Amino acid sequence: MTELDNLLSRQSQSCISSVPQIDVTSLAALISRLKPKKAAGVDGIVSEHITYAGLDLVVHLCLLFNALLRHSFVPSDFCKGIIIPLLKNRHGDATQLYMYRGITISPEVSKLFEMVLQSVSEEFLVSDYLQFGFKKYSSCAHACF
Repeated sequence: MTELDNLLSRQSQSCISSVPQIDVTSLAALISRLKPKKAAGVDGIVSEHITYAGLDLVVHLCLLFNALLRHSFVPSDFCKGIIIPLLKNRHGDATQLYMYRGITISPEVSKLFEMVLQSVSEEFLVSDYLQFGFKKYSSCAHACF
């Protein structure tokens, strides 16, 4: 792990660029935050595959994600998902289209890459102070007061 960190630091010092990078320890911390027992995406990989794969996979994913960040590239397979219709109310009319809502099951590696993007650019991701829902340490109940 230290050899990889040395290579990455030497390479990042030689390049005059402000491209954010992720290190192995940060990526390992993000991997530990993946939600277990979720359905597999189009690639058939679940979060447990990544979580229990070991340090070799973390190193390879770190190299992959840093290359994707450096070249501003997202693979087209990261954009694929499986849409599953879920019944909103089991007591309603299941034959009506409006009784369903769709969820998309994305590949786990793309979810992990989204977490990497969020972690390396969270200082630039700000929202209005009047937004309450879907915000850390805030809820719609805060808006009532």
